[in-house]
Amino acid sequence: MVMSQQRSAVLSDMQIRMLSERLRGNVIRPGGKGYDQARSILNAKVDRYPALVVQVKDSEDVSEVIRFARRFGLEVSVKGGGHGVAGHAIVDDAILIDLSLLKSVEVDENVRVARAGAGLRAGEYVRATEAYGLVSPVGDASTTGIGGMTMGGGYGFLSGKHGLVIDNLLAAEIVTSDGQIRRASKTENPDLFWALRGGGGNFGVVTAYEFQLHPLPQVLGGMLIYPFERAPEIVRLYRDVVESAPDELTVYLGMATMPDGMSIVAVLPVYSGEIAEGERLIAPFREAGPVADMVAPMPYSQASSVADAFVPPGFKLHERWDTLRALPDDVIDGLIERATPGNSMGNVVVIKVLNGTATRVDPATTAFPHRHTRYAVLSLAAWLDPTEEAANIAWTDSVKDVIARERFGTYVNASIGNPLNEVFGDNHARLAEVKAKYDPSNMFHGNVNIEPVR
Repeated sequence: MVMSQQRSAVLSDMQIRMLSERLRGNVIRPGGKGYDQARSILNAKVDRYPALVVQVKDSEDVSEVIRFARRFGLEVSVKGGGHGVAGHAIVDDAILIDLSLLKSVEVDENVRVARAGAGLRAGEYVRATEAYGLVSPVGDASTTGIGGMTMGGGYGFLSGKHGLVIDNLLAAEIVTSDGQIRRASKTENPDLFWALRGGGGNFGVVTAYEFQLHPLPQVLGGMLIYPFERAPEIVRLYRDVVESAPDELTVYLGMATMPDGMSIVAVLPVYSGEIAEGERLIAPFREAGPVADMVAPMPYSQASSVADAFVPPGFKLHERWDTLRALPDDVIDGLIERATPGNSMGNVVVIKVLNGTATRVDPATTAFPHRHTRYAVLSLAAWLDPTEEAANIAWTDSVKDVIARERFGTYVNASIGNPLNEVFGDNHARLAEVKAKYDPSNMFHGNVNIEPVR
């Protein structure tokens, strides 16, 4: 803790008191109670020391922090769920705006709209709306913060039926770099609303989201597990099923070595229609003879948390998330080779499909540019021993080589140093114009940064 105590000198006691007196939330100094928890994220490799942590209570608190930071020329960073492997949420010597207290959920059943605080995680949000028999799409891990998943685009198991997370976003409350609290929607600051849907955390601090809700009492979901030796057969079966699947069926596939040393292929289907029809559609996976079949009718909140097993807490992490136009045999074989025990070092390769409603939106309608990429490949390395870091990063990055022919770009939430044209595609120029309007000084630059047009 000596290091964090030394860093406390970045802000004087007078400055901290000045800020504290204007806030409703909590101010945590380096070394104080809750400081180490606040600066921790999913990726244990990220070990940074903010000058101050502010657990904000509302958008007015955020506005005060931003004005304070501008006055004294201080860096700011923003932490929602802390799920981002790149670690943009935590910056040395910055003021960390911690959104973890913003967990309210308000549901209007009549118009099927939920207003959600930006500190919620996906699982918390879905469980709250499910109490009304209503849901909206979330990501594929229950621990993901709703802010990151929304501003990145939001892949998930309802993408086929109801679109990406951003396709269900109706409005957002955001504090921009001038400290102004704004509302962004199709009719209010529509340029900002466009940019928030896929442009990452470049435009301000979102404190609340409004989502369209849909009736969904249950889904058919879970996991089927096969021995890794059957990967060539199962991955091709997966491709065949998803290529002809209706909007209601979204299926992911993972190749991993589990903590007990067993290497597996896991198929994760979610069907959001009539259960009997879902059983018929996933029958080919059952006929293939899994060693474990955990697929059953369940709440969407449970189905959307099945993939949590592939993201181990407490590990050092590195990831790639590449989008692909297609999944031909040579790419399948290359991915299996990378995931083979002995090559993978126990790491994970996940294939995600983008289907149905999510693909029928023009890429220019929102800032998310990957509408016409059928698949995404997530390669995630996890390790504990610091001496294994270089090898794990090299393994993760090597996946790019086997998908090169079909590769389109990189998902913003997993981008680490990727060229911006790979992340934002043809939308980059327009995003830079919106950035210049709402953040001309590039205050929010600790991210996959879009520089403002000068």
